[in-house]
Amino acid sequence: MSPATRITYALAALAMALVLLLTACEQPTPTPTPPPSPTPTPEPTLEPSAIERLAWFDTRPDTAHWIAWNALRRMAIDDEPLTQQIAALRWVVDGITAEEAGVLDEVSWLLRENPAIADTALNLPWMATNGVITPDNRRALRAIRAAASTDEDLGAALAAYEWLTDGLTQDEAEALETLGEIVNPGFATRTATGIGAIRLDRSGIGTPPAVSQRQLQLAASFSQLPWMQNDVTSSETDFLTGLNKLTETAGSLHADAVNTVVSYSWVQDGVELNEHRSLLLYELLFEAAGAEDADILPIMLEYEWITDGLPVNESHFINGLTLLLKAGSSDDAHITRTMVSYPWLADSINSHEYALLSEFSNLLHLEEGEGAAYRQALLGYDWLLDDVTPGEVDGFKLMSGSVESLLWERRDALDSLLAYEWLRDDIREDEVISIRALDNIIKQYGADTDEFIAALIARPWLRDGVHEKEDRLLDEYDNYLLYERVRDTSVPSRLATYPWLDDGITDIELRYIGSALDFLRDFYPIAPETVGAIIQNSGLEAASLEDVMGAFWGFRRAVSVSDSVYV
Repeated sequence: MSPATRITYALAALAMALVLLLTACEQPTPTPTPPPSPTPTPEPTLEPSAIERLAWFDTRPDTAHWIAWNALRRMAIDDEPLTQQIAALRWVVDGITAEEAGVLDEVSWLLRENPAIADTALNLPWMATNGVITPDNRRALRAIRAAASTDEDLGAALAAYEWLTDGLTQDEAEALETLGEIVNPGFATRTATGIGAIRLDRSGIGTPPAVSQRQLQLAASFSQLPWMQNDVTSSETDFLTGLNKLTETAGSLHADAVNTVVSYSWVQDGVELNEHRSLLLYELLFEAAGAEDADILPIMLEYEWITDGLPVNESHFINGLTLLLKAGSSDDAHITRTMVSYPWLADSINSHEYALLSEFSNLLHLEEGEGAAYRQALLGYDWLLDDVTPGEVDGFKLMSGSVESLLWERRDALDSLLAYEWLRDDIREDEVISIRALDNIIKQYGADTDEFIAALIARPWLRDGVHEKEDRLLDEYDNYLLYERVRDTSVPSRLATYPWLDDGITDIELRYIGSALDFLRDFYPIAPETVGAIIQNSGLEAASLEDVMGAFWGFRRAVSVSDSVYV
């Protein structure tokens, strides 16, 4: 090779070396590297050792096993070590029943909602390794959770009963369910699985209904009853169910009244057989009491015979109070309050007092408005304050009827009647005769007799008290209006307004009135003008009454011979 050729190859090699060197020294622009994706936190799961102990895990799944497995997974998220302990319990390992699945489900939600109560539940002996889960266990745990989901303190109180530790009877489970139902109505029916699970999701399933503070207080009061602290009997469970129904009937309006019933000594000192039936009678009162009775019902509940309990023979007295509440209205509230405040109602009620109570209800059925003042006037009589006699019952009934008859037709006569002073004291049996005669006369009140009745009812001898002769005189007037064949307006009025009647009634005056009414009744249909004239002009002077009666008899004898005297 020539020297020139060798030089040419050397230069080419040198150029190649420089190119490689420059390429090696060149710094390329770095490409940005995306940040590494965060490593997801693995969901806690049961370790294989715990899963291997669940012999049922590889068996054909059913609803109970599906619920149990989901409950264990939920618990593992909140407390994996505790879940491992639960998964090791013998009743969990050896297979799952519907009751056991329900208990696991309740515990899983309690662990999330109220860990302290869940811990209390897990420490119950029947939840231990050798425990046996019964339907009553499941009901009790669900009830505890139902209460705790609304009020944590109440749930903790229910979970702390000592009788929970030795297993539950059906009565005890039912008692817990009742308490849970008061503060969380319909808990079981609102579950997502039918076994006990509640899904706390956006659909609102599992949200407890609104419960008033008074309901919570009532449930707490029921849970603290002395007899609830020991083993619960069947009678006590029935009684607690009755209290729940009473609470539902009372609502928030009469919740304080339920507290009054619970405070009774016979409720506090233990429940005897069938005592829960008394609560049905209280329930009648609560059903009848409206908003206007908010301060009337408490008065009734303080009656001695009610606070002592309600035997069967007093049930009709409760019915009487119920009718009284139903008859009243908001306009009558002050009148009803007067009625229930009489001292004799607070003691044991006898048959006469019950009859008067019924008359109170009838009185409240009268028209409102103007009638209220007259009802109040009737209730102002002094004899209503003490023990009730049969005569007083009859007298009140008759006067009540008079108010009803006269209220809208002749209020002036009604005012006169109610103004009688002798009606304000104790009513004697003979006075009842006069009241009854007046009532009968008033019931026949009409356009053809109003002049007579208005004149009669305003007589002075009716204002200052009635006696035997006055009773007989009223009876004469009553019989005339009952049996006369032709009504007359002016003549009977004249018989009621003779001046000599105003200063007391003598025997001869009474005989004259009877004779005149007989004469009028017998002969007025035959010769009304003649008889009317005779009556109008006779008896003007008390001294002439005997002669007039003689004339009446003479007229009768003449007619008995021949009635041509009228021709």
